[in-house]
Amino acid sequence: MKTQIVYFSLQGHTKLVAEFLAEKLSASLTRLVDRKNLDGNAIAQHEYCDLADDPWQVIPGSDRLIVLAPVWGFSIIPAMYTFLEKADLAGKEVVIGVTSAFGKLSARPVLKRYTEIVINAGGKVAGTFNVKSNIQSTPDPQKMHARTAAVLPKIQAF
Repeated sequence: MKTQIVYFSLQGHTKLVAEFLAEKLSASLTRLVDRKNLDGNAIAQHEYCDLADDPWQVIPGSDRLIVLAPVWGFSIIPAMYTFLEKADLAGKEVVIGVTSAFGKLSARPVLKRYTEIVINAGGKVAGTFNVKSNIQSTPDPQKMHARTAAVLPKIQAF
């Protein structure tokens, strides 16, 4: 089964999670890049963005997608929203993950919204997960790897 991880990260927390998972799951990585390179405040105010390259090209060659994005302001991230809204996920197994400084409190509504988008795009949600991050702008790799390792068995079970 070919697994593709598609992620967005601005401060690096989600990138650390994506890279850790890619190594442990032998998955490929695709980073979503907003052409406008918006900062966190601007991103939280916009729903769509202009994604660089063609991140959708990885979908046809993948059996399973893991989509991973941070939670900001208890909201979905425009880069992931744009990716999922424009994706043809028919027949694809999708695992949805978020990084959130406020844990389940902010993760639940965001995971629910992403689940709705994936289903509307024809995908099958295999499961969801949350990795706790920090509010700090500089992530601690050791903490992020340990927190990701804690949810890895759950992800592998999907």
